[in-house]
Amino acid sequence: MNYSDSLHQSSEYLRMALRHMGKLSVPVDPINYAVWYEYVSGRNQDLKKVIEDFLQNSRPITDEVNKDLYNSYVAEEDQSVIERVRTEFKRIIADMLKHLSRTGGEISRYGEALAGLSDRLAETIDPAVIRQIVESIRSETRTMESSSEGLRGRLEATSREIEVLRKDLERVRREATTDALTGVANRRAFDERLAQAMDKAGAEGTPLSLVLMDIDLFKRVNDRHGHLVGDKVIRTTAQMIKNEVKGKDLVARFGGEEFAAVLPETSHKGALALAEQIRARFEAKQWRRKDTGEYVGVITLSIGVATYRPPEEAAEFIDRADRALYRAKESGRNRVCGETAEGGKAEGA
Repeated sequence: MNYSDSLHQSSEYLRMALRHMGKLSVPVDPINYAVWYEYVSGRNQDLKKVIEDFLQNSRPITDEVNKDLYNSYVAEEDQSVIERVRTEFKRIIADMLKHLSRTGGEISRYGEALAGLSDRLAETIDPAVIRQIVESIRSETRTMESSSEGLRGRLEATSREIEVLRKDLERVRREATTDALTGVANRRAFDERLAQAMDKAGAEGTPLSLVLMDIDLFKRVNDRHGHLVGDKVIRTTAQMIKNEVKGKDLVARFGGEEFAAVLPETSHKGALALAEQIRARFEAKQWRRKDTGEYVGVITLSIGVATYRPPEEAAEFIDRADRALYRAKESGRNRVCGETAEGGKAEGA
């Protein structure tokens, strides 16, 4: 994050950010402040759209939601790791070029030596001279073998170094796209995958569905059993949803207690059926605390389903799924609503 605002401008952003945070009862800590500074400054349009969606739909922006927004839209990837990897790769390339240049020179010298010995061999039939030439060939070959062995060892060491760097980069990429609490994709990964899926669906004419899921009355769980149990419920919810989808589908934590599933090559009817399957699985589960055995109660999901209509924008697609989710909430919770008809446990299924 690079900021170059003047003292006057940054002071104004401070006032505006604190006003929003106070109105929403958001704790004022550096991470939360960074989210709202970015929002009021208007420098981060993706973040601004998400927050405005929360505000327009009167969805609570809790401390946990703020942390998710920070990780998805404000936090930068681990630049120190990336810089170290870049530097190491430059060093490895330079080292290999040096070894290859040295070996190339030795190969050239070896070839010249063999050509010279071959010429001498063609000019003599003296056994003593021939033996001398053979010994010379053996000597030159041993030297070349030693050099080749050094290159082979260097190549093996380089391969190991590159594998370490590859794992470092993979870790940075994974952390940048994974929700820390649940282990499923975060909002950043969701946005990227949804955009890719929309492009593919538009180009190939295949269906694409989006499912938004929200844990009903989750605040009651937190209030009654505490945030540790609440976190456990969120983690279990993520895993249960993930267990129901196919390998090419993406499950993401959309924010707070809300989850999303991107379903490529899935019709509206198919998405409704999957959503009802997930809803029923939650309704049937007996939730108990592992530490005390205390019965937590029935935890249900309200679910909204929408299917992509090319060439609409992602925001419009998400908004239709969100409106379906809102109808599911308004019509009694613990139900699935599609884009049109209302009522029943699984609308259109």
